[in-house]
Amino acid sequence: MKTLFSFISMLYCTIIFAQDKMYVHTASSSNILDNVTYLDHPDLNNNSVACLNYVHVWNPTGSPGIYNNNTDGLWYDTGINRWAIYNEISTVDMIEGVSFNIYIADDGQCIDHIATIDNTEGGSTDIDDALFNGNDPGPYAFMNTYYNPNSVYNPGNWSMYYYATGAVRSIFENNNAAVPEGSAFKIAIPGASTTRFTHTATTDNIVANYTLIDHPELNNNPDATFLFLHYFGVGGIDSNVHLNATTGIWFNGIQWAIFTEGFEEMPVNIAFDIVIAPNVPPLAVTENTEFGEVSLFPNPSTDFVIINTPNINMERITIYSILGQEIASFNPDTSEETIDVSALSAGTYLVKIEAENATKTMRFIKL
Repeated sequence: MKTLFSFISMLYCTIIFAQDKMYVHTASSSNILDNVTYLDHPDLNNNSVACLNYVHVWNPTGSPGIYNNNTDGLWYDTGINRWAIYNEISTVDMIEGVSFNIYIADDGQCIDHIATIDNTEGGSTDIDDALFNGNDPGPYAFMNTYYNPNSVYNPGNWSMYYYATGAVRSIFENNNAAVPEGSAFKIAIPGASTTRFTHTATTDNIVANYTLIDHPELNNNPDATFLFLHYFGVGGIDSNVHLNATTGIWFNGIQWAIFTEGFEEMPVNIAFDIVIAPNVPPLAVTENTEFGEVSLFPNPSTDFVIINTPNINMERITIYSILGQEIASFNPDTSEETIDVSALSAGTYLVKIEAENATKTMRFIKL
């Protein structure tokens, strides 16, 4: 039996896919290799052009809190087609248990900036892009160093500022160290599905090495996921503050805070741009031995997929987006089902198969 999706379902799927999202990645023995921790997310795997950023998070839900006073960056391992976070000092191993908020832009925009002789002077490099040029303060933007384009290590604590004389947004190193030629930065401008605002550290919200954030989407919400970036100069001259420190976020039971990993004092008047996106963890792919052999092919597919469960008749098939939104469901009462997926938007989907007491969830990619 062949089952067709409706146009309305397709439209709904297109809408929900256009949503920026975040999830928490924790470095563990199973994903660490020396100074690297490999990410595993269906939106990122086998996707070398993904738009992503991250920040350190000290105590995500379920974590006791682990410090990570290391500069790090993004790397796409073409050998296994996985994104990774790596320590910029290659001799420093990734710490087991450290966590990161990973941001994935679906309706945002991404820029890969490379420092060259022409755009770099001393400790800063100018971003030549129409989204920033002549635009002060310009859109909210977030960044990480990026190893791939030229295989250049780039340790340092990086921030953004607006260079009024040149009318461009620039990236600068807080200790005024020279920008390595050929070094790269992955910059994301978040989409409309996110919440964006600026937090300024003041004497009222600073405690030693951290500044408390007061925002209704973050307060009393330990599961909130967000990014931040120090924007030098935003809001006026009083925010022209350097912070030569590795930073992260932590939850004190009531509020989230931005802190320095090395316990450097949080400076007064420093400004941070913040973006909040939904916490959407990767859905687990479950196995159940009662099904025996289950096949889903062709995968990837452009037109249709065939699901075969030779040992048992399927009672229900449910298609989900990678965000966990149900798109369609069927009750086949057969051991083989052909599903027309030609109208689906390109991307990764989940198929949950149910029969009696057995369940199995499988991924497929629509090209």
